[in-house]
Amino acid sequence: MRRSLWLLPLAAGLVFGSAELPKAQAGNLGDAVEPSNAEQLSLARELKQAGVIFYGAWWCGACFHQKNLFGTEAGRELPYVECDKDDAGR
Repeated sequence: MRRSLWLLPLAAGLVFGSAELPKAQAGNLGDAVEPSNAEQLSLARELKQAGVIFYGAWWCGACFHQKNLFGTEAGRELPYVECDKDDAGR
């Protein structure tokens, strides 16, 4: 299966490796606005199984856009770490 070029920006926000990483947790990025298709769900599950973590910030438009590329259900499958721990402005 050929991977689409829209996956390239994902590499900038995801970290691969076996180093000690923060525990992924539910963040406040919000849900994607469109439902996921089978390919998006499959990709999210493969990335999760590979140990990929999506780092983002609740206020980051690029992070929200990236999550939207996965759709609602697949976006929920991705382990997410909120980078902005400050509660101000939420």
